[in-house]
Amino acid sequence: MPRCHHLSALRRTAAMLAAAAFTTALAQDPRGLFVAPANGGAGAGTHPAVRFRIELDHNGRGEPVASNHVFRSGDRFRFLFELNSSCYVYIVNRSVQGDPAAMGALTGTRGINVVNQAPRGNAPVASGLQLLWPQPGGAARVPGSQAHTIPGPSQFFEFDANPGMEKIALLISPYAVDPGIYFPALGRRARPSTPGPRLDTNEEVLAQLDDLGSADSNTTTDPGVSRGICVGDCSQYSAPKNPARPFILTVDLMHAR
Repeated sequence: MPRCHHLSALRRTAAMLAAAAFTTALAQDPRGLFVAPANGGAGAGTHPAVRFRIELDHNGRGEPVASNHVFRSGDRFRFLFELNSSCYVYIVNRSVQGDPAAMGALTGTRGINVVNQAPRGNAPVASGLQLLWPQPGGAARVPGSQAHTIPGPSQFFEFDANPGMEKIALLISPYAVDPGIYFPALGRRARPSTPGPRLDTNEEVLAQLDDLGSADSNTTTDPGVSRGICVGDCSQYSAPKNPARPFILTVDLMHAR
């Protein structure tokens, strides 16, 4: 009997390792994961993924451009995102003024929480963090297979006369979180005053343990470009390595004069 139990445990361990390897392999192909529900392929409906695209205003019509496109003052843009399954989405934006060529340390997710600073020589200057999604009065939970446009289907953001970088980050989670845990500049959400010790929800406890860095390390992204040229419609695709935890897609838009 002990031998049978030993073999059973080995089989369970092997199955768990195989499942983990399969999930990791799936996460290495975020584009494949995104289209899987429509095609009924592996991972369909079980592994979240997001598609994200930047569009440049061309006579009132959105024209897809690569995220590494260099924008000029006066250019107008918007962005689209779509999930393959329902998730909670939090989108933040931060503008950083200065020489785009000197902003290497602020690129990627690590730069979204930079501290506001007064101008010092040629050092980049960051604006406050702005929550773009959920929009006022809106819900963070977003259904799958529905494209959303920010700031709106017929609206665009416009680059001002100050060169720099626009940072856009999409935090995507299978459960609701307080975005202020990941982006401290937003502040924590007010909680009703109750007697006794504060009791955070399970989701909030998870979020506090899972900081922005771990969400970033949980992310695999297909940049949507090859050798600087758009692939297809220039869309980027991201997916989590662990579908039970939050992941984040960060896009840096460079703005020259």
